[in-house]
Amino acid sequence: MFNKTVIYQTNLERKNPLDIYCFYLGELLNSSPFSSPFRSDSSPSCRLDWYSGKLRYVDFGGTYINIDVIKFLKLVYQCDNYLQLAYEELFLDIDHSDKRVITKYNASSNPITTSSSHNIEIIVERRNWEVYDKDFWKIPTDYLEYHNVLPINRVAYIKWI
Repeated sequence: MFNKTVIYQTNLERKNPLDIYCFYLGELLNSSPFSSPFRSDSSPSCRLDWYSGKLRYVDFGGTYINIDVIKFLKLVYQCDNYLQLAYEELFLDIDHSDKRVITKYNASSNPITTSSSHNIEIIVERRNWEVYDKDFWKIPTDYLEYHNVLPINRVAYIKWI
């Protein structure tokens, strides 16, 4: 017998964390501060930031919170089957918005930073594998390529207004 919880968590961890955060928070730009969707917050005190190689939800107001996307989902639903609910919403398009304790609007009913009129183009310049890349990862490059881990020269983004 297989454990469904492990399947839910594994699939959620494989999904781009920014896509998950944006699904629940609205589209966020340039990691700008935004108001907390979990409490009254008149001064934006939350942001998404990279810590230890993971994109994390950070809330500096009230009680300091610094959590990864899986713990964020637990905070969104605040129930034991939060992984199943998130999986069903993100992968199966089953609406569980009535079970969330999060809202895309703060207490003053102002939407969190959204970008219906903004487009961002990300440009990535890839390069060939070097010896130091292989030494760093210490695993076969074909395994890395299978999981879309590729060496890059540079990254740039263009914000179209």
